[in-house]
Amino acid sequence: MNGEYNPMDKMELKNDHLSLSLLTPGTVYTGSRFDWTGIVDQVSLKKIPFLGIESDGKFHGSGGIGLSCEFGMRHPIGYRGTKIGKEFMKIGVGALTRENIRAFNFFKPYKVRPFPTEVKPYKDHVEYLQENCRVRGYAYNYRKTISLEKNKLIISYDLKNIGEEPLKTEEYCHNFLKPGGGYITQQITLETSHPFRRKKLSGPLEIEPQRVSFKENPQREYYVNALMKHRPRDFSWTIKDGASGVTLKCKENFPVSQIAFWGKKHVMAPEAFHSFNLQPGDDLQWSREYSFEI
Repeated sequence: MNGEYNPMDKMELKNDHLSLSLLTPGTVYTGSRFDWTGIVDQVSLKKIPFLGIESDGKFHGSGGIGLSCEFGMRHPIGYRGTKIGKEFMKIGVGALTRENIRAFNFFKPYKVRPFPTEVKPYKDHVEYLQENCRVRGYAYNYRKTISLEKNKLIISYDLKNIGEEPLKTEEYCHNFLKPGGGYITQQITLETSHPFRRKKLSGPLEIEPQRVSFKENPQREYYVNALMKHRPRDFSWTIKDGASGVTLKCKENFPVSQIAFWGKKHVMAPEAFHSFNLQPGDDLQWSREYSFEI
């Protein structure tokens, strides 16, 4: 990825409240980690940007951009049973080649045979279709829809198992946020609709049952990993920036199994995980709803 995009690399959606840009699958991002479909490059409300990128110019990570979703960060489908030199499945990306006996590492760039993606743009939404995607006994049809409704951005998912093996994995959205377009400061807070139980913590963070704040302006990497006791189906998180006056709320419309919060001084990323075991012939729908306010 570089700082210059070809005009064909992006498409735009706009209404009276929001404008957003979407990356064309297989152009700007071609890595093996994140779902190629529906990567939201930027969202602006009254010309105020909300999204950033993973790289800080020195640390480039996995090339994450804006709203980047991922299936199987820990357990991609079929990896454990894949022989060296053979392919395993990464939903939304394609067939990846296993290179050694080591455990799967989401930071490692794997060789990708991308699954074909059909893009259908409309006035107020864009559909992404991946159909008849197969690796050995695993197969799926996948539809992702990005839509706008007033000050809301909605990402809808529809995954159907058309193979002989179950699709057991997890999905989340790596929200690379830059509220107000500036650096992350002590005036930014993360609030959640339900209490969480902290598992891991590093960096200058203050943790309460439903709130994460900063002890100081962050200058180094920070991270908290937390478990959800009852897997709430109406979970939401809210980012508030006292400096710029912007607020971003996200409703996660699925049973949330765990949450994480990662970042550096230039970007922050709240993440809610969706674990599932989709049996052959079954399909599954879920969504995320982002509300932007000033």
